[in-house]
Amino acid sequence: MLHTSQLCDSMNDCGDWSDEVFCPNRFDCGGNATADMLHTSQLCDSMNDCGDWSDEVFCPNRFDCGGNATADMLHTSQLCDGTFDCTNKQDECGGECETAGRIVFRILPQTAYRVAALIIGTLAVVLNAGAITLYLMNIRSHNSISSFTNDTMVAVIALGDLMVGGYMVTLFVVDYRTSADYCEEKYTWLGSWQCDTLGVLNAFGTMLSLLSMTVLSLFRIISIKTMMSLAGFGWGNKLKLLLVIILVVVISALISVLP
Repeated sequence: MLHTSQLCDSMNDCGDWSDEVFCPNRFDCGGNATADMLHTSQLCDSMNDCGDWSDEVFCPNRFDCGGNATADMLHTSQLCDGTFDCTNKQDECGGECETAGRIVFRILPQTAYRVAALIIGTLAVVLNAGAITLYLMNIRSHNSISSFTNDTMVAVIALGDLMVGGYMVTLFVVDYRTSADYCEEKYTWLGSWQCDTLGVLNAFGTMLSLLSMTVLSLFRIISIKTMMSLAGFGWGNKLKLLLVIILVVVISALISVLP
C-alpha cells in the first residue's frame, strides 16, 4: 500500500509504474522498459525520451521527416529555413514551405523575379538586337572617325546587354523546367556545366558592356580635347578601334571565365 502522496510523483514506487498510470502529468511511452512513464514536461522537447520518438509525435511544434532514423523529428523552426535538416530533404522540399509562403527552392524563388526576368530579358534581347542591326545597316554612312567610333562602341555595348538579356530569358526557362525537382537537385544543378555556362554568359555580357562604356567615355574625352572628329577616316584609325574592341572582348572573357 502506498500513500496517495506517492502517486504521480515520477517515482516507480510499485515497481511496475502502476502508481504513475492515468496521471494527468504523466505520459506512457508504451511499454519501453527504460522509460515507461515520462513527465509531461518531457513531451515535445526535441528529446527522444521514450527511445522511439513517441513522446515527440503529434506535437504542434514538431515536424516528422518521415521515418528517417537519424532525424525523425525536427522543431518547426527548422522547417523551411533554407537548410536541409532531414536527409530526405522533406523539411525544405515538402509542400509546407510553398503553402506557408516561406522559402521555396527555385532558381528564381519569387514570382516577381520570374516575371521581371522574362519581360526585361526579352526587351533587352529584342531592343539590343535591333540596335546592332541598325548599326550594321548604316556602317558605311559615317564620315568621321569620331562618329564611327561612337556608334561602334555603342553597338558593342548593345551586344553585351543582349547577352545579359539572353541570360535572363534562359534563366527563366531553366527555372520553369526545373521547378518540380530543383529543391532536391539544387547542388547538382549548381555544379553542372549548364549553370557554369549561364554564369559565364552573364559575366561576359556585363563586363563587355561596362568596359565598352568605359572606353567610349575615354574616347569622348580625348575626342573633345583633340578634335579627333576632324581627323582622317582612314584604315589606320579603324584598325586602332578594332584592336581596342578586341582588347575589351579578351579582358571581358578572361574576367568571366577565370575563377
